[in-house]
Amino acid sequence: MASNQKTVVDDAYRQGTATASTWTCNKSDYDTVSVVHHNTHMIDIIFDAHFNAVKVVPINAGWGSTTDRCGIRKITDGAGISTGYRELFNC
Repeated sequence: MASNQKTVVDDAYRQGTATASTWTCNKSDYDTVSVVHHNTHMIDIIFDAHFNAVKVVPINAGWGSTTDRCGIRKITDGAGISTGYRELFNC
């Protein structure tokens, strides 16, 4: 499913997979959506029993490019748990 960065996580949660430009999100189990940018698994977003995003788990900082940094904030903001690249990867 084609999405934008604000809706890609929710779309993947409902449909199983969604893409927004170079970002791909996949629902990996009943409560987790994996967020991949340019084939790098960067973060997981965990949902609660009420289908609300509640936690962002950093996986890989990627290259640290502008699209990495700005995209993470847009994606987590769209999921309702606005968290930035620097907060997640301590850089």
